[in-house]
Amino acid sequence: MGRDELMTVEAVLRLRPGESFKGVYAVRDLQANRDRGGGTYWSVTVMDPTGAMEGKAWSSARWLDRREGEPLSEDQIQSLKGMSVGVVGQVKDYRGSLQVDFRELYRLDQDKYPPLDLVPRSPFPQEELEERFWRIVGSCGEELRGFLEGIFVGDLRDRFFSYPAAVSNHHAYRAGLLEHTVHVAEAALGMCGPYRDVSLEVVAAGALLHDLGKVRAYRMSPLPEVTVEGSVLDHVAMGYALFEELVRDRGLRGELAVHLGHIILSHHGQKEYGSPVVPQTLEALIVSAADELDFHLFCCREGLRWLRDGQAVSDFNRSTQRRFWTGELPQRP
Repeated sequence: MGRDELMTVEAVLRLRPGESFKGVYAVRDLQANRDRGGGTYWSVTVMDPTGAMEGKAWSSARWLDRREGEPLSEDQIQSLKGMSVGVVGQVKDYRGSLQVDFRELYRLDQDKYPPLDLVPRSPFPQEELEERFWRIVGSCGEELRGFLEGIFVGDLRDRFFSYPAAVSNHHAYRAGLLEHTVHVAEAALGMCGPYRDVSLEVVAAGALLHDLGKVRAYRMSPLPEVTVEGSVLDHVAMGYALFEELVRDRGLRGELAVHLGHIILSHHGQKEYGSPVVPQTLEALIVSAADELDFHLFCCREGLRWLRDGQAVSDFNRSTQRRFWTGELPQRP
């Protein structure tokens, strides 16, 4: 690769310590911090279609307006969130993990480099995910199928099918919510096999609805971000409130609505994880377990995805408090 060739996030995260890079990325997040000498350094997360990476812009880093070549003030740096930037940097080893240092960041022409073009999207084709979603809807009985078909229309459908499942940690890209929802529903239904007393359609519908609140807790503007309501109310409470609105508008039998509402409220599994109640039905236990499983599997795959040559174990994953490993395995038939 030529020294002046622009590198993707994926390529940067495969570099060896000491190697340098240049690239064009969108700024997903940045936070100002103070070092021991009182200087300002920045924690910066950038993204492109291949993924996202977090790095440090130390007090010696240069922040520039490329068009004028003038240094940016702290207020101007803060305004770069959601914008496309050019970056010059280097990777280092820090306590056995890769650290990205941003040496120079400069504002780009936003018309020439639209930030939305730099937002990752689900690796699964959109048409495939939607087909799998509607297949699960079709597996439900008449009442639940009619309810789901009646609510996933118009703006709600468009947002649900295009929004991220998070702004960090997991499925933080376009159509990430749809991908995560389909995987949770399919995994949950797969768990039901040995348990003959479980309602398959309640599991299916509950899994499809468990993250309903994220259509209000998040937005694309143009990068994934948390809304004010999402910050102070959280997607679990917002999902239940939206579900109640939809039940009033579309109608759903009383106890069936209670079952689904309980799944929405309890899907995080524990009160300390954000659920106001713990799962108390067979179906809620299964959906909660499938949600947790999909989150951990995503983190595992992402950790293993960024293994560098000669690296057997992933860097430490803060979200799950572990490293990941894979050895030689038999081929799946």
